[in-house]
Parts: sequence; structure tokens; C-alpha cells
Amino acid sequence: MIFNKPPSKQIRSVQKPGTVLAFYVSFGLFCCVWSTQADPETLDSIASFKTYLASPPCITRMVYKNHLGCNAGMQETYVLACCSTNFYLRSFTGADKLDVPISPSNRMHTALFAGQYGDLSWQINGFGVWKAISPDRTNPDPYRAFSGAMRNIMYGVINCGAQQILPGTFIWKGNEFTAQANPALRAVNGSETIGGRIATANGRVTRMEIVRASGNQSQTTATFSYDYYPSADVPSWFPTLITVSVQGKCLFKFSVEKLAFGNPDDQVDTFTPDKYILGDVALVTLVSNNQVIISPNNVDPRVVAITQAAMPSPISGKSNWRHRASLVTVIIVSLVPMIWFAVPRIWKSRRI
Repeated sequence: MIFNKPPSKQIRSVQKPGTVLAFYVSFGLFCCVWSTQADPETLDSIASFKTYLASPPCITRMVYKNHLGCNAGMQETYVLACCSTNFYLRSFTGADKLDVPISPSNRMHTALFAGQYGDLSWQINGFGVWKAISPDRTNPDPYRAFSGAMRNIMYGVINCGAQQILPGTFIWKGNEFTAQANPALRAVNGSETIGGRIATANGRVTRMEIVRASGNQSQTTATFSYDYYPSADVPSWFPTLITVSVQGKCLFKFSVEKLAFGNPDDQVDTFTPDKYILGDVALVTLVSNNQVIISPNNVDPRVVAITQAAMPSPISGKSNWRHRASLVTVIIVSLVPMIWFAVPRIWKSRRI
């Protein structure tokens, strides 16, 4: 995944050339350099959309609502931030104070909060904090799998619907593109490279399609439709309602309520769990490739007492069951789009 810092605008002076030709050459070179550094907001909407997908800046905060199904009904609200390979993704309700550490007076009201910083994968659930370090692909642990599932969900959001594409790898040729497949979904994608195209109208991108070539023909395997509603918290070129469809059937929708770019002041602070939960109540489990290094059983009994007084014991069998259930839930949610995208391809291969 490739992210760039938001480019800063620079004031450059052009020395007076000796000839008219030299002036135009110098001016042309200046414009070319400037165009590669331009903030997406300074470009037109279509160019901004392409620039963002090709080289996305760090996101300091993005708030979106996932519409469960395609009709009005239940919604889940999420907040995320990402920069380079680092990220966090959290579901929350109106009762959660996002900028205040989790504590007995500011308890979590959902069970999905995970992230990654370098080789550290982590999750917070209640007052439990799970950290996985020194990953070994031949001996994965469930906590790293949980963060990986949350990462796949995040990819779909920051890619304007395209979960199967690795962010920052779009290469444009007009309104068509090629991109690298998300490695986690390569078995479903069937290729390391994905192709597609966008449709535009009234100066905006209205649709993006993933297209798979089959002989002399091509097949649209997924469609992402875009609507735009005025918002002071979302750039005008970024779609505020995204509908994900497969073979013309809506799979789900999500709406973007806030999107802010920038470079986090402290990435360690932003993308690790410590600042999001009060240290006095955090029950930390540290694992490395399924080997437990630190467990809540070794913490100060006073910490356990404070935690138990605030809510049902996070180290009880019931809490462990809830934690395992949240792991399974997130992994299933992240797999649904993969399975849905794969079914037409598998069915077609069986008929041939």
C-alpha cells in the first residue's frame, strides 16, 4: 500500500529568460513539476479522483457509515486513519467519546477496534488489549488475522469501494486503469493485476468498474456507483455515497461523513493502542506466533478489580467467548465481498 504525504504548495520564482523560447520552455517545465505536486483539491474533480487513487495521501480521520443492505435500515459507524502500512479502524456509537481514552467512565459500546503499526498488530475489546508481534506467516495467530480482516475492510473504503485492489497502485490511461491485486484476496482475484475503468458525467466520476478479460471479451465483475452530496467535511471530488454492486445487484452501501488528509504528528501515538485506553485498566495480552508472552493473569490484581467493577469481567469465560465471536464476525464480514465477487467466476469456470 502506497501513501504519500499531502504535498505542500511551494512558491517558486522563474528567472527572466534570455529569449521568448527559453521563457516558454522554463514555464512548461515549471507547470509539469507543479502538476505532480498539486493538492487534489486544486485539480478538477475527475483528475483529483484519479490522483488520489494513484497516490493517496495519509488520512488523519475518515468517518463513514456502513448501510447494512441496500435499503434504509441498520447502519454502523466507523472511524479510520491510515498512513503507509499503518492504520486503525474502529466502529463506534454516539455514546463513545473518540478523543478520550477508554476507561470505566468511557466504555466501548462496540467490539471492533483494531490496527497495525509496523509489525505490531493489535485489537481492543472492552478493557482487553491484544498485541501480536514478530509475525511468522507459517504460524499466524488470530490477532494478526483480525487486523488483516479489518485492513481488507479499510481497503474497500479508502479505494471508493474496490476492496480487491492494493491502495496506491492505480495506473491510469485515460479513464481506464490497471492496479495491483490485494495480496490477501489474490486467490479470489485470480491475477496479480486488476483492470478497470471509470465513467464520468457533469465533471465528476459517477462509476468505477472492475473488468476481467476473457478471451476476446471482457466481463464486469464489480461496479461501484458514486453519488455526491454537499459536505463541508468531505472534499467535493470525493463521493459521499458509494454503492457496491455485483452483476447489477446491490451488495451494500456506505456513506462518507468526514475525510481529512494530513501527516499524523506522531505515527507511533496514532497507530498503536496505548493512547486509546487508560493504562490503569488495560488488560494486555502480548503474543508472538501463538506464544503468549504476557497475559492479564499476570497483572496487578487492583487493575482487575477496577475493570470488574466497571463491567463484566473481561477475563471471564463469557468475555473470552465474546472476544472470539468478534474475531469470527469481522473475518466473516471481510470475506463476504470476496466470496460474492468470486461466485460468478467460479460458476462460469464450471460451465466451461
